[in-house]
Amino acid sequence: VLTSGGAASAPEGADAIAALVKQAADRIIIMPGAGVTPENVADLARKTGAREFHFSGRTAESSPMRYRHEGVFDGRHCDHRRICLPLH
Repeated sequence: VLTSGGAASAPEGADAIAALVKQAADRIIIMPGAGVTPENVADLARKTGAREFHFSGRTAESSPMRYRHEGVFDGRHCDHRRICLPLH
């Protein structure tokens, strides 16, 4: 379950996320997301007990992939507002 704990960001919802992780008891994965960064993920892991986290990619990287299927969306066509359009 991807969640911010009902808050604007996962760090702000850490207490609620911790309660969800405890209630899930390893039966399902509780994955904190929203506002998770390399700088705060270790603290968020300690506070919540979560072991998997959702991050957003913020930089474009060139892919060594040589073949790209024209009908498959791969995120290359996103505008500055992060609105992504499928390839046509």
